[in-house]
Amino acid sequence: MRNNSKRILIILIILLFFFLLYAFVVTVYAFPSTTFEETKVKYYKNKNPINLENIIEENTRKEKTEKIVVEEMDLEYKTLYKENTKMPNGYFRVVQIGENGKQSAILKQSYENNNLLKEELVSTNVTKNSTEKIIEIGTGKGFIDDKVEEGDKVFVSANNLKLKLNQDINSYSVRNLPEDLELEILEVYDNWYYVKAGNDEGFVIKEGVSKYNPAKDYAIAQADNTVYSKEELINSLNFNMDVGKQSNLSLEQFEKIFENNSYDKNEIFKNNAKYFYYAEEQYDINGVFLAAIGVHESAWGTSSIARNKNNLFGFCAYDIDPYNSATNFSSYAEGIDLVARVLKKNYLSPAGTILPDGSEASGRYHSGNTISSVNVHYATDKNWANCVYSWMEKMYQEIP
Repeated sequence: MRNNSKRILIILIILLFFFLLYAFVVTVYAFPSTTFEETKVKYYKNKNPINLENIIEENTRKEKTEKIVVEEMDLEYKTLYKENTKMPNGYFRVVQIGENGKQSAILKQSYENNNLLKEELVSTNVTKNSTEKIIEIGTGKGFIDDKVEEGDKVFVSANNLKLKLNQDINSYSVRNLPEDLELEILEVYDNWYYVKAGNDEGFVIKEGVSKYNPAKDYAIAQADNTVYSKEELINSLNFNMDVGKQSNLSLEQFEKIFENNSYDKNEIFKNNAKYFYYAEEQYDINGVFLAAIGVHESAWGTSSIARNKNNLFGFCAYDIDPYNSATNFSSYAEGIDLVARVLKKNYLSPAGTILPDGSEASGRYHSGNTISSVNVHYATDKNWANCVYSWMEKMYQEIP
């Protein structure tokens, strides 16, 4: 019995040995061909292999830094609109010139290779209050030719207009000029007139005077302003157009764009169309471009920032806390006016440019005068310019 048990054990050991030997041979010589084929297929599927050298070089080349800085900045004035039923529709005059205040601002700035990518306002401390701008807009009949040439007579419209020694709002003031005083235009400059006021001569900022004579009845006037056709206006539309210039749409054309627009469900743009026109006229900016930004940023006025803060542009809505950081305007008109001025001052004008209100452009974010150049610093979304231009195209198609 013992001999039989030993034989059985030896046989089992021998069988186990051959089983293990078979398993080894199959693993080494049979599976590798299949594994190699799979590996080869996977290799050819990888059309864009990772290049570690390029990644290291790219990350080394990009130097991203953040800074906290304290700067004295302008505290932008706000604008109030009032209607004048005696002044012709579409005409406006400034009855109080706005003056910027000053504020100490703490800013968080993000840089890449020493280029400013974006900055966020952390906090401010007002050191000098601003003076609001007040504008009268006509709602009556008639027409006023607002073109001013040498020899013309104009009237002081702003209650705080000063006769200046030089073309500089900070230059010496010769005298204060009373409202409705008649002035003679001696010379015409970009944003200034050289005038004769009684026995005095000096410079006045253009927006402080008007051809509107309060003593005259304009309702009997039959003349009308030149209106460009839809075809003429569309011919000027292209992605690389200068949006730092006026669109030349009339007030009526601005209003028609939004009159029956199905996107404007809350009729916010319909009810405020005229303020895009007045912003264009005051600050020399394309009002359709301005409206398209508002449409894009507010989803046609449906965003919570637009509805609750009268802010169509997400103005000052920083990524860290968009809703609470966004500026709260008292009206949509106020926001439209201020954003138009900020765009002209910071984005669409080189540093040092004298602006229509006599102030000096900072050029802080100036990269050019196209929609794409504004995109560089205005929005982190790289497709922002395309979206805004798409809305501009739709609006131009609505011109009657």
